[in-house]
Amino acid sequence: MDNEFLHLIDSLNELIPQEIEKLGEEDLVCECFCVSAGMIREVCPAQIDLTFLSEKLNLGLGCQGCLKRKEDWISRI
Repeated sequence: MDNEFLHLIDSLNELIPQEIEKLGEEDLVCECFCVSAGMIREVCPAQIDLTFLSEKLNLGLGCQGCLKRKEDWISRI
């Protein structure tokens, strides 16, 4: 195989979505109110609802850092 062909294969591999590592059950999402990924999974098993999480677990009612970083954790629940 020539180098150009191998480079094309590498380029295609970058387009394949990689599996996202899920957060552990005890990993904290909201440190102000000690809300873990496991707690979020328990109260929102189907779809993440930030309003519901705020009402039930106080998520985002402290420093709001968890809401500012939601792109970092929401897909890993």
